[in-house]
Amino acid sequence: MRYCAISRRGVQTTSIHATGRDMFAVDGTLTLRGIGKPVTRPFTLAIDGNAAHMAGRVQPIRTDFGAGQVAGRPVNGSHRKSGSTST
Repeated sequence: MRYCAISRRGVQTTSIHATGRDMFAVDGTLTLRGIGKPVTRPFTLAIDGNAAHMAGRVQPIRTDFGAGQVAGRPVNGSHRKSGSTST
């Protein structure tokens, strides 16, 4: 497991399986801010001689890990204060 004690993040892989030609998925637990959630991360694998290239990404929902919140409430993506408007 790769884990950073300072920021409390890491990935624990439990399995890797083929999903197609040169396509795979890794199952495991993604930990951010000390909160662990199960995740499946698809990736491609290309082997050229003695070199291997892997590519993939995962986009966790930040609020699932307590990030992007103010006083326990999700932030709507805007950091501007709302003001009153008159019509």
